[in-house]
Amino acid sequence: MKKIDNAANMEVTFSKRRSGIFKQAEILSLLSDAQISLIMCFSNNKFYDFVTPNTTHKEIFHRYQKASGVDLWQTQYQKMQEELRNLRDTNNKLGRAIRQRMGKDLHDMRFDEIFELEQTMISALDHLNKEKVKIIKRMENTLDKKVSGMENEQREMINMEGDYLREVAVANPNSEYGVTHLLTYHGHVMNSA
Repeated sequence: MKKIDNAANMEVTFSKRRSGIFKQAEILSLLSDAQISLIMCFSNNKFYDFVTPNTTHKEIFHRYQKASGVDLWQTQYQKMQEELRNLRDTNNKLGRAIRQRMGKDLHDMRFDEIFELEQTMISALDHLNKEKVKIIKRMENTLDKKVSGMENEQREMINMEGDYLREVAVANPNSEYGVTHLLTYHGHVMNSA
């Protein structure tokens, strides 16, 4: 026997053999009244399990620990406790650092630590001020573009109004009715456009 190199063939073989093993475990459980717990992990990190009906993996592990005197969870529990302690320490340090940056919890700091904190705060303030100036400049550029666009529109309107008044004056220089009529007509054309 040797390892299958083709991934697709490996997966098909695993699936068939897994089904066969689970079927054999079920038959063994029925024939001998044995309590069986099987857990398999394939290379794609998918887990497959079989446990005798009317029981759980946890119950079987507990019975195993009791009968063998081996604590399966103690090492994992200790590792989790150590990780919890480390996370609490990190959390406490971060909380203290935040309080110090707010001017609190400074009573047991040495002079050089306070000086370093001050320099860090000055540097952060300088960075914030630079970012604020960039944002203000972007806003100013945007507003300048809007103002410029509105000024261009206003110039176009003034030019159109001047062109219109010249047309009216040329069309009927002596008639007040003609000027009023052309202004009304021109306003209607402007609004419909």
